[in-house]
Amino acid sequence: MESLNVIKVTAAVICRGNSYLICKRLNGFWEFPGGKIEPLETPQQCLIRECREELNVTVQVGALLDVVRVPVENGRTLEIQFYSAILSEGELCARVHTEFRYVCRGELPEFSFCAADKIFVERSILGKEFAGS
Repeated sequence: MESLNVIKVTAAVICRGNSYLICKRLNGFWEFPGGKIEPLETPQQCLIRECREELNVTVQVGALLDVVRVPVENGRTLEIQFYSAILSEGELCARVHTEFRYVCRGELPEFSFCAADKIFVERSILGKEFAGS
């Protein structure tokens, strides 16, 4: 059954001017904020909940930008749905990440992203492959 083998996750692509909000995980990799979709939760509800839990902010969820699927352990697949989002309330606070920052498009290749986030950056933001990918 595919649904049992697919871990569905959402990620918020939050921009400020020409910069993107990225967050550093405890493992040292960078990502766009978000998390796993809970049972009976829509992707949009998930993103609102995760941004509140992880960053202490409320977001307005916009359009679906991309869906990235990558293989993970035990034959499972991680599917991340990337949505545009706008901060609507609250002040950013790193609750589960070691840090966060706004980064210009041209600086994104300098950061070590989680696999799915790296594909999203390459494909949807930069529109090209990172060297050595």
